Amino acid sequence: MKTMRVRVAAGDGVEDARRAVEDVLELLNRHFRPRGVEFVGAAEGEDDWTIALYWKDFGGIEKEEFEAVYERFKRAQKPVIHVFFKEPDEGIGEALKAFKEAFAERYGHFYCHFETLDAVRFQLAAQSLSMLPGGVGERDVLTVEDGQVRLGKEPVAKMENLSFAKLNAKRKSLVRQIAAAAAEAAGLEAEAKASPEDEDLQEVWRVARIRHHDLREELKQHDGFLFNVAVSFAKVTAEETSERTRKAWKLFQQGKVQEANKLLDWDVLKESTEQHRTLFRAQKEAFEKNLQEYLTKAKITMADDSMTMAERVDAASRAYDEAIAIAREIHWEDEKLVEVFFDYAYLVAQQNRFQLSIQLYGEALQIRRRLAEGHQEACKRNLVATLNNLALLHYNTQRLEEAEREYAEALKIGRQLAAGNPEVYEPDVATTLNNLACLHSNTQRLREAEAEYKEVLEVRRRLAARIPEAYEPDVAAALNNLAILHKNTRRLWEAETEYMEALETYRRLAAESLEAYEPDVAMTLNNLARLHHKTQQLSAAEKEYKEALETYRRLAAGSPEAYEPDVAMTLNNLANLHSDTQRLVEAEAEYKEALEIYRRLAAGSPEAYEPDVAMTMYNLGEFYEVSGRLQEALAAARDALEAYVRCAESNPLQFEKDMEDARALVKRLEEKG
Repeated sequence: MKTMRVRVAAGDGVEDARRAVEDVLELLNRHFRPRGVEFVGAAEGEDDWTIALYWKDFGGIEKEEFEAVYERFKRAQKPVIHVFFKEPDEGIGEALKAFKEAFAERYGHFYCHFETLDAVRFQLAAQSLSMLPGGVGERDVLTVEDGQVRLGKEPVAKMENLSFAKLNAKRKSLVRQIAAAAAEAAGLEAEAKASPEDEDLQEVWRVARIRHHDLREELKQHDGFLFNVAVSFAKVTAEETSERTRKAWKLFQQGKVQEANKLLDWDVLKESTEQHRTLFRAQKEAFEKNLQEYLTKAKITMADDSMTMAERVDAASRAYDEAIAIAREIHWEDEKLVEVFFDYAYLVAQQNRFQLSIQLYGEALQIRRRLAEGHQEACKRNLVATLNNLALLHYNTQRLEEAEREYAEALKIGRQLAAGNPEVYEPDVATTLNNLACLHSNTQRLREAEAEYKEVLEVRRRLAARIPEAYEPDVAAALNNLAILHKNTRRLWEAETEYMEALETYRRLAAESLEAYEPDVAMTLNNLARLHHKTQQLSAAEKEYKEALETYRRLAAGSPEAYEPDVAMTLNNLANLHSDTQRLVEAEAEYKEALEIYRRLAAGSPEAYEPDVAMTMYNLGEFYEVSGRLQEALAAARDALEAYVRCAESNPLQFEKDMEDARALVKRLEEKG
């Protein structure tokens, strides 16, 4: 167990902030203690992390005492120091006021101001991640969703209580628009439900719901950009930084993203960089600050909504490229450089620039191989993470042999680590095994996939026995994966048992957190219903399909783009069942509704949804054939064949069998007609 010793020094009037700090430390322990790191209290001189809180006067740490702590940091880079000043500062003592005003110039650091306790919680949660041993502070452990910052699944702060979000003009505008769109959709809902036959009104209501969803998605994206900048700044608040970076942070905190981006002017940065290159030997520290400015510009550019997304990514890429060039020139520490490659690779992968992302992860992999030669656990764990990321990209770009080699290497290293410290490293082993099992399942190496899925389930059951709230969802996911494989290999009783246990787990989780787990309940119901349909347990299958459909309709009312495909899929499944049980009127209505949804989706994304249109038309063709409506059957079959031909233009191997089946159906119907 790695121990991080923390000293919290607070003056009078900030007792509430001290309690907020203690709450965050408890939250960090809940999340990281199972991963081998614990935060404990410490006395002066024994601390790894000093947190100082001020308001109107000195109290927790007097200026002379702070100087001693700072000198200790300068000599040994320990303790890491984070300083918080409470705002507003009316009535602040003259001594503390002078200390605060001279702070940045004297120490070269940011200080953290806080108006709300959420600001304290957010800053500390973000700052803590930069202090954790390598490999423990996994990516995306601190996230923002629906305006809520979370560590793992636990809430840390609301975005509306953080000044950089609360004061941001773009965000304020989006919040107002979302409220107006929600009111409009709610107003139309009653009218639409009262007049279901009014197609124009139904369409107006649908458009209003989509606008509301699109605005929420835009806010989610914008919050993500703001959050990334804020976390980036928080992580360097204990480091010396340039005056420009400090000013950019201050502007960003005031909600002034564009002003902050303009302050980090490209030509000014380039000119400054060239000057520092000339004076490199004498000014290495200043050169490193330029590097930090480029990294800051890369992050803050992604939050600048005055630019298009393509412009943002191009500008951020230029900044990352320049930062990497500087890092190579000054032989920057490998541990820091590899994080730059990771951030850059993650950004471009999100924009589907997979080849560049693969190249960047490849460079990160080379560095982490070098670092792992020292046999340090943290370095080896980082190597496992890099191999997994690179393998996933190779898998998604159909470079399957490379992906398998990388997963296998990651698994070998992970097993070695877990042999010595299973509590910390078994989750990594399970993740890699699951990735490898997915690859083997999709390449029809089913015996290997089954063995891997079973080991994943065994590991996750063991982890869930110790920390159920963290690992029960993973157990349910592993059961679902194993059930799918058993269903496909005709081991139906085993598949049913696994689906039932997964469903029971998701229902229990949804009872405590409906929004988080309701989609998983619906997904598992659909899987179980397909199996029950296949094994002629038709009453059970119908009940499960209907519950899944009801859930997806409810979810689609709030997020149509996210859940309308699931509504259509479930309608198709239910129609197949009703067709098999001769409930033909219901089956036809369900096929037609599914087809209407898929056609609407395909109009916007033909590559994604035209295969679903073709599949539904094929189902309708067979349905009309059985019903004796041969002309309608032939028309549907021809439409299905035309759609599959279009799909095969970009991926002939994937749709070859579908085209053959559709041609056979057309031929059979023509002979009958």
